[in-house]
Amino acid sequence: MKLLDKSALYNLLLSIAIIALGAICFYVALEKFIDDDVNEKLAIQKERIERGLARIDSISIESKVLNKDIVYTKLVANENYPQTQVDTSIFEPFDREFVPYRVLSFTAHTRSEGYRVQIYQSLIESDDITHRISRIALIIFGIYISLLVVLNRLISRRLWRPFYTILEQLKGFDLKSEKPLVTTDTSTEEFAVLNASVQQMMDKVQLDYRNLKEFTENASHETQTPLAIIRSKVELLLQADDVSEYQWQQLTSINDAVSKLSRLNKALLLLAKIDNNQFGEMQDINLSARVRDYITELEDLIALKELVIHPDIEEGVVTRMNPYLLDVLLENILMNAIRHNIMHGFISIHVKRGLLEVYNSGEALTVDPQTLFERFRKGTVQNDSVGIGLSLVHRIAVGAGMKIQYAYSNKVHSIRLAF
Repeated sequence: MKLLDKSALYNLLLSIAIIALGAICFYVALEKFIDDDVNEKLAIQKERIERGLARIDSISIESKVLNKDIVYTKLVANENYPQTQVDTSIFEPFDREFVPYRVLSFTAHTRSEGYRVQIYQSLIESDDITHRISRIALIIFGIYISLLVVLNRLISRRLWRPFYTILEQLKGFDLKSEKPLVTTDTSTEEFAVLNASVQQMMDKVQLDYRNLKEFTENASHETQTPLAIIRSKVELLLQADDVSEYQWQQLTSINDAVSKLSRLNKALLLLAKIDNNQFGEMQDINLSARVRDYITELEDLIALKELVIHPDIEEGVVTRMNPYLLDVLLENILMNAIRHNIMHGFISIHVKRGLLEVYNSGEALTVDPQTLFERFRKGTVQNDSVGIGLSLVHRIAVGAGMKIQYAYSNKVHSIRLAF
């Protein structure tokens, strides 16, 4: 849920809760006010009746009923009733329904007689007033809530505009483009601090990226040159006529170590470039054709171990990624399958739409298969392996959006790439 929506939702729920509580208090207060008004009317009528009866000797009307709202009943000698007030319902023949009434009963006396007086006060008007006012209040509250939601949305969107501007800038930020971050001026102190902090952070990130890029480029050149010189000097010494067997063994060991160091240096620099996203060019590449080309190029190495190749390659399978990184990926996978294979073993290669699988025979693993994608992790003892090939494969695959899995069962190794 977006920040604006969540903020609006919290404000709406809080407003509804406050308004609901206010509506309940308003309804209770309204009921109390109307109830007190009815009681006051009854009290006024009672006072008028008592004053009126005190000035006369008796009531001459036969039924002692002056109107339908007041009933007089003559008391027997020494008869007395306490004052009571009750709510009841009386059936109205004209309306054919029960109507709520409040009845005040009390005793009053003329100069010579006593009467039980019952005042009937209809409550239907009071109920109608309560319901009408409640409906009006609900309509007003509904309009208030609607206006609150709309105005809160408009005001919040305007207030948070600098935040969303910087957010969009961060989404589209590209280190390789080296374009400066464009922020908007704002009078809100917090957003101004945020803009300044983000700008400072992006400047630092760009500077670090340029320094790291420059370092990897320099390291690639400056390190490989001395290694190439060492290798050429060692090869010249190996070709000399006066080299003893012991010297030849030591020079060969040096040459192997230099070769291994050169491969390690290249692999680490390549990993650094991949991590820095320095391979941005993406193309649709015919994976089927590339795999066939690599099988042909590696025929000599395959023949050295007398391996059997089982290609199952579907024509026209295409993947989208950087061409150079695809070559590194395929070279490392296939070289790994050859290097860690056994004599007279096999390699099965399956290329299908959205899938590349390579199976090969080999010795049992000495580590957990899930750890083979870590740097300098080796599954078997290989002196000529730098232990970084599968780490390269994993990083390239992840960067290209592929899902990669490595498995081992019954001396059969498999690597699976889904794209």
